[in-house]
Amino acid sequence: MVRLALPFLFGLLLARSLPVGGWMGPACLAGLLALTTVALQRRSRFEQRALRGATVSLFLVFFGLVWGTLKGGPGGPRGAGPVISSEQDLLVRLDLVDRSRSGYWRADSEVLAQRVGSEARLTGELLRLTLAPDSAHGWLRPGDLLWIRTRPEPIDRVPDPGGFDLRSWTASRGIHREAFVGRGAWVPAGHHWRWMDAFADAREQVTRWLEESGLPQAEQDVARALLLGDRSGLEQVQRDAFARSGTMHVLAVSGLHVGLVFAVVATLLGWWGNRRGLMWLRGLLILAALWGYAGLTGGAPSVVRAATMFTLFTAAGIVGRQSDSLNSLAAAAFGLLVWDPRMLGQLSFQFSFLAVLGILLFHDPLRRLWVPPNRVLGYLWSLLVVSVAAQLMTTPLALLTFKAFPVWFLPANLVVVSLVTVAVYGGGILLLVYKVPLLGNVVAFLMTWILKALAGSTRFFAELPGAYPDLRLDWFQAVLLYGLIVAVAARLAWRWRPGWAVTVMVLLALCVTWARTARSNNGREAFVAYGGGTGLELALVHGRDMVVFSDRNDDLAQRRTEAHRRAWGLRSVRQVPAVERGDGPLVVPGDWPILGLDLARSAGTAEGKWLILAGDQRVDLDELVALGAEGVLLSPSMPGGKRSYLRRALAERSIPSHDLREQGAYILQR
Repeated sequence: MVRLALPFLFGLLLARSLPVGGWMGPACLAGLLALTTVALQRRSRFEQRALRGATVSLFLVFFGLVWGTLKGGPGGPRGAGPVISSEQDLLVRLDLVDRSRSGYWRADSEVLAQRVGSEARLTGELLRLTLAPDSAHGWLRPGDLLWIRTRPEPIDRVPDPGGFDLRSWTASRGIHREAFVGRGAWVPAGHHWRWMDAFADAREQVTRWLEESGLPQAEQDVARALLLGDRSGLEQVQRDAFARSGTMHVLAVSGLHVGLVFAVVATLLGWWGNRRGLMWLRGLLILAALWGYAGLTGGAPSVVRAATMFTLFTAAGIVGRQSDSLNSLAAAAFGLLVWDPRMLGQLSFQFSFLAVLGILLFHDPLRRLWVPPNRVLGYLWSLLVVSVAAQLMTTPLALLTFKAFPVWFLPANLVVVSLVTVAVYGGGILLLVYKVPLLGNVVAFLMTWILKALAGSTRFFAELPGAYPDLRLDWFQAVLLYGLIVAVAARLAWRWRPGWAVTVMVLLALCVTWARTARSNNGREAFVAYGGGTGLELALVHGRDMVVFSDRNDDLAQRRTEAHRRAWGLRSVRQVPAVERGDGPLVVPGDWPILGLDLARSAGTAEGKWLILAGDQRVDLDELVALGAEGVLLSPSMPGGKRSYLRRALAERSIPSHDLREQGAYILQR
C-alpha cells in the first residue's frame, strides 16, 4: 500500500503548484488508465515487472495531480471559484462549524447556488464565513444549509510578523474568500446529512451530562476537550500551557484516545475466545465502538485516521491475518486524501500522520535500547519511547510552523499522558454514574482533582526555565533536518553503512544555511505598522533589536510583540509610549519613507513618502493630492466609517491606501 500511496501523494503535491485545468487532465488520465490496464493484464517476464510498476506509479501520480485539481486544491477551480463582487443571496452548506466565546459562528462553507433574479446559478466556491448570532435560529452544525445575504471579500489580510496567517491557513483548505453575515441576514434552508449526524444527539447529550456532572467550569472545559475534542471553551492561557509543555496533542482526539477505546472494548470482550463466529461478532462490536466514538467526537481527520488504522488491525484479526502497521497507515492516508485532497495542507493531518509514522519507524529500535527490570519502569519506558518516536518526525514541522521547541516534552508527557489516560476512563465512568447518589459525587470529586492535576502539571512544565526557546527553520532547513533524522536512524537502527557520512554532510549543510540566516537577520532593517487593534502601533527593527512605539501594554500587545520577536529572532525589545496624541505630530525616527500628516503639512510636501492618518485628524483630500504622497496608511484608531470613506475617495484619486485595521500589517524591509 505504501507503493500506491507515495506516487498519489506526490501527484497531490504537484496539484498545489501546477494544477491541470480544462479537459486535458481528465483526457490524459483516461489514456494512462487504459495503458495501465493493458500493462497489468499482459503477461510479462520477471525482469519486466519494473516496467509494470513504473506504469502504475505514473498513473497514480497523474491521478493525484488531476484529482487534487478537481477537488479544489489552493490553485484548483473550486478554490478559485467565480468572483462574487457584490452583495448576493447565496445558498451555502456549512462545514467545520465553530462557535467563539462571544457567540459568533465561524465556518468553512461551499456555495451551492447564487440567486440571480428568479434563477439560482450553480457555483462551487468555497467561503470562510463569520455569522452573527441570531436568537431566532438554533444551533448550527456541519451540513446545515443556509440562505445568506452577503458580499464575499478576498482573504488578503497581511499578518503581523509571527502572527496568525489567515490567508495561508484558509488557502490550505482551498478557500480564498471570506464573508461576514450579519444578524438577520441568514436563514436555515435544511440540512445535508453526514455520517457524523447519527451521533449529533449523543454528542449534545454528553455535553449536557458534563454540565450536570458537578464539575467546575474550568474542569468541564478540559473534560470536553479530552472526551469530545471540543476546545472552544479553553482559555488561551490553558492552550499556551499545553503548547509550551509539548502536550498539546492530548487535546486533539486522535490515536491516544481511540487506542484507549479499543483497549477497553477488546479487554472486555477478550474472554469470548477464538471461535470463528465469536471472533467476527467481537470484531464487529469493536468496529462499532471505534466508529461510534469517531462520530461522537465530530469526525476530525485525526480521529478518522486512527479509527481507520484500528479498523484495518481489527479486520486483519477477524480473518486471521497479520496486518502491517505501515501499510495500514498508508491505506488510511490514501483513503482520506481520495475523500478530501485538501486535508494534505492541514497541519492537523500532517502532524497526525507524521507522529504515527515516527512511532512505527522508531519505536522498536528505541525500545530495544533498554530492558526495564519491572512493570513500573516498563510502563514509564514505553511512554518515553512513544513520545521520543513521535517527536522525532514532528519536530522539524513544529519548528517550521511555531519557531520554538518544548524542551520539557519528555517528563511532561510521562505525567500528562498518564493523567489523560485516567481522565478519559474517569470521564466515561462519570457519565455513567453521575446521577447515582453518593457514588456520582465521589467520582465527580475525584475527576475534579485529576483534571486540576492535569492543568497544574502542564502549567508547571510550561513555566520551567527555558521551557519554550526560540528555534527557527525555513522549509529547506526543515527538509535537511528530516534528512539528518533519517540518516542517524538508518545508521543506528538499521546499520546503514553510509549513515555517518550522510549525517556529516547534512550537518554541514545545516550549518551553512544557519550562518546565512544569521547574517541576514543581523543586517535586517524594517519598519512595521501592526494590523488590527484600536490604536496605532509601530515597530522599528535594526539588526536583532526592536523598538515598539505604542500606548498599549495589555496582554494582546505583549503577545503580538513576543510573536514578532520569536519569528524574527530578535534579542531586545524596547517600548516607547505615546505614538499618537489626537492631532499632535507623529514622528517616525530614521529615514523611513513614512511621515505623519502634520509634519508633511509643515514641510509642504510628502513626495515619495507614505502618510499616516491617525485618530480624528481632519483630512482634506485635495491637500493630500497636492502633498504628492506615494500612499496613505489609515490608523486603526480612525472611526470605521471614516476609514471606509477615505479608502473609496483615495482610490478615485489614484492614491494607494492601506487600512491597518481591515488589511492587516504594513511592512517595509531593506
